[in-house]
Amino acid sequence: MEEKPGRPICVKTKVGANKLEAMVDMGVDNVYILKELVDEINPPYKKEKGYVKGVNVNSLPIHGVS
Repeated sequence: MEEKPGRPICVKTKVGANKLEAMVDMGVDNVYILKELVDEINPPYKKEKGYVKGVNVNSLPIHGVS
């Protein structure tokens, strides 16, 4: 894919039978994705309850951990 200055690097990828575009970020400890995307691509994960909170955002529920 074409890299654009000041924009994140994205790659075309495939999870199971689902094709999608993913952002490359090598400087993080955790990666969070929307539950709706998890429901769509169906990766393996363990159900878990809790909350995550970032800077300047509301707490969001955790549905599982992969």
